[in-house]
Amino acid sequence: MRGVPGLIEQAQRQHRVLLMSPSLLPALLHTIRVGHFTLQLERKVGEISQILSAVKSEWAKLGEAMDTVAKRADMLTTGIDSTQTRIRAVGRTLKNIDAIDAEASNALLGLDDSQENGAA
Repeated sequence: MRGVPGLIEQAQRQHRVLLMSPSLLPALLHTIRVGHFTLQLERKVGEISQILSAVKSEWAKLGEAMDTVAKRADMLTTGIDSTQTRIRAVGRTLKNIDAIDAEASNALLGLDDSQENGAA
């Protein structure tokens, strides 16, 4: 028995139902599940793309900031080297002068013992 031709299509249109055999139901559910998963994945791709765009712009700013820090570090290193050179030059000049004891030195320079030991 084949049934009435067009009956399934008519029932689907009039009653807005989906008629199928038990063997097709799992396939339909799987198709719906895959579609839902694809939709979620597309949403996540959009979010990930936005996050990566933000990271990319911040990465450029980070590079600029690192360049600035490197220039400042170079200037600081140059300043330290210059100061050390001057200290060595003055030290060589003072090498031939006899040093006085610590108490006399502090008195002459107007320092007290607490400043020498690092106290305020």
